[in-house]
Amino acid sequence: MLKIPGILNNTSFYDAELDYKWNSDMRYEWDEKVSNSKLFNLFLKLNHKASIGMAAALAEWIYWRLHKKDDIYILSKYIETLWADIIN
Repeated sequence: MLKIPGILNNTSFYDAELDYKWNSDMRYEWDEKVSNSKLFNLFLKLNHKASIGMAAALAEWIYWRLHKKDDIYILSKYIETLWADIIN
């Protein structure tokens, strides 16, 4: 069972307004707007296990950000599966 990390366990994090507006053109321009190309290139070199770890961490952040706004319980099960895969 996922436990909310202390750093994220405050109302200013998970109760903040969701005001991000997605623009479908963004998916084509993301690589042109990379502000730290050195960091970007390091992420491209991650091995499979590290990539899964990064995906699990990002998914967990999204889960905790949205867990009070929507019923996304099933997402926690997928995240737990990712963490179990990395550990094993």
